[in-house]
Amino acid sequence: MGAIFNYDGTLAERLLERQGHRAQSIPIGTTAEMLSQVAELNPGVVCISALPPFGVNHARALYTKLRTQSLDLHIVVCLQHIAFRAVKIASGAKQL
Repeated sequence: MGAIFNYDGTLAERLLERQGHRAQSIPIGTTAEMLSQVAELNPGVVCISALPPFGVNHARALYTKLRTQSLDLHIVVCLQHIAFRAVKIASGAKQL
């Protein structure tokens, strides 16, 4: 089973489940709350998804605490890139 931290973890959760994997998204909360939920779930893999630039520091701190909590845990950090601004500009939009 994998746990997913995400601004919208349900999408990643559905994609993983379609591929036959069990997944559980964890809502964003305090670091202590999220670490507690991971400890309860005891997943084999945790995916931390963050939006730059502000989510990077939070993801780094969460990764460090997860690693300290469990040395054997597989952790994936995904930095999301939103390209919609470039698409809007390319399509001729004057303001976003």
